[in-house]
Amino acid sequence: MQCTNHLKQLVLASHNYHEPNHALPPGCLIPGNVLRANGFAVTDQRDGVHSIGNVQTKPWNMIGWPAFLLPYIEATALYEKVNFNEAAFLPIDAVGGGSDKTVKTGTGFLPNEEVSLAAPTTFKCPSSSQPEVKNTVKDYSGNAGGAILSRAADGAGTWTPAVLPDRRTILAGNFGLFHRASGYGFEDIPDGTSNTVAFIEAHSQRPLIRTDGKSCNPFLWTHHPTFGMTMTDNPQRTNWFVINGTLGVNNDSDPRFAYSTHPGGVNAALTDGSVRFLSQTISHEYVYRAIMTRNGGEPVSIP
Repeated sequence: MQCTNHLKQLVLASHNYHEPNHALPPGCLIPGNVLRANGFAVTDQRDGVHSIGNVQTKPWNMIGWPAFLLPYIEATALYEKVNFNEAAFLPIDAVGGGSDKTVKTGTGFLPNEEVSLAAPTTFKCPSSSQPEVKNTVKDYSGNAGGAILSRAADGAGTWTPAVLPDRRTILAGNFGLFHRASGYGFEDIPDGTSNTVAFIEAHSQRPLIRTDGKSCNPFLWTHHPTFGMTMTDNPQRTNWFVINGTLGVNNDSDPRFAYSTHPGGVNAALTDGSVRFLSQTISHEYVYRAIMTRNGGEPVSIP
């Protein structure tokens, strides 16, 4: 019940964000100073822009969608500490592994370090385990979509390949709600808000997502445009990211599938504000894929 309530808070926060901004928050953004240091305009979120080589950070150094929702979950004081011009900070050991638990830097904090250590409970499922450094990860992700089912004249179904959610220059292929520099409005969801997932569980400490056993869902920091987002398919392979999938079975080693510690499935918040439990036995091909696209045109009802 607490997990369901947290997801409901997140989707309602996204509604409150939408009201003044006429769009949902971006999946992640590259900070302004990182762009400037690489010779790009602050508004330029093109592919291939990496970090300035700060040893305290890693490539991309993007700020994820949770930062934009903080004022709408009664965390305005924390939001005011976010520096959107500076690289996001990954606390040492925030994703598990290693022996150095020191996160403070001298007498103060590096930019965004303090925020990265203070994830509100809204972003955590009470049933999930925590890493050794608490309040540094989240258990929910934004819906980055997947493949779209297209019907041929003879009625046969074929799938339009998905693209990674960082392909800003190929917006037509981003069938979900979140990717780098995204900003979709409710008018961009022709499938309907009651048929489209906004946020879904992605347990931060799910086992073996990466070969080093580390999480790919830190609270603030986004190393790669797929961190903090869930997809239904791997666009570069034939893998399906099935709910509560197993490493090497259908989904390969990847951070982009939904996972929870709840028996039998995951909780998901639909864009209309409702929260549903999705069984891991749900039809991946015809139901799960459909509710993870905003514009697939698939008539589907969630079982």
